[in-house]
Amino acid sequence: MSTLTTIDKLAMLLGGGLIVLGLPVLGFVLTVTGECPLFYPIIRGYLVLLGFIVFMLLGVSKLFLPAPEA
Repeated sequence: MSTLTTIDKLAMLLGGGLIVLGLPVLGFVLTVTGECPLFYPIIRGYLVLLGFIVFMLLGVSKLFLPAPEA
């Protein structure tokens, strides 16, 4: 079992935060406020995409960086 490094924790916080901000939080705000240009679906989609890109970069970094010593 591997241990979490600071980079892992930071990527999980940033990537997960962007996904949570893009889907449930802005979805709730959009439902409550109605049609608002600040929360267009394309902006929400880009936030979620950025979150997935952060997770992808973490996975790629795991391929090329050596595992930390336990």
